[in-house]
Amino acid sequence: FRAEVVARDKAGEEWMDLPRTRQIAGKSSIDMVSYFQVLLFRNELEWRPRPVFQSYAAFSPELQELNARFLEGDRAPEYVLFYLHAIDERISTTDDAAVLQIIARDYVPVLRETDLLLLHRDPQPAVREAREISMQREIGFDERIDLRGLRGNGHVLRLDIRPTLAGRLRTLLDSAPPLFAEFELDDGDR
Repeated sequence: FRAEVVARDKAGEEWMDLPRTRQIAGKSSIDMVSYFQVLLFRNELEWRPRPVFQSYAAFSPELQELNARFLEGDRAPEYVLFYLHAIDERISTTDDAAVLQIIARDYVPVLRETDLLLLHRDPQPAVREAREISMQREIGFDERIDLRGLRGNGHVLRLDIRPTLAGRLRTLLDSAPPLFAEFELDDGDR
């Protein structure tokens, strides 16, 4: 058993060793987008965390916005070690989703090491437009939303789902029913 544990620990140590990341990031500030902050400690990197530093814990719009504003601000880390992975079978892009938008806009890839991506901060002031609402409307279940015709390439979908009286009663007596969404791309893929 001891030999097995030692062998497993050594294999884990190899995965945690990030020599190229250490070489590039050096003593610059860095954050980890995921929940593997141990990698930063094991590699003696200069951690500058977001206010809610583990992505899965930024579960409300307010906490996500707090993290996003941090990454836009003067204290944002120079580097981000990125590993898009969620816990509990969640959809990965729902963990700290507002931060993902800032990273896509203000950070550029520098290095891929193991399954991790090292990103360097390169804010684009000219791109920082105010978030505009492209469409806002009330819809019912099983109703289609056609997004063709919206300007630009990237859009954020926010849903404010409000149950009916019957839905609230069901939730009170049992639990909220699961919600599903189907997305159809221009090429017909779903």
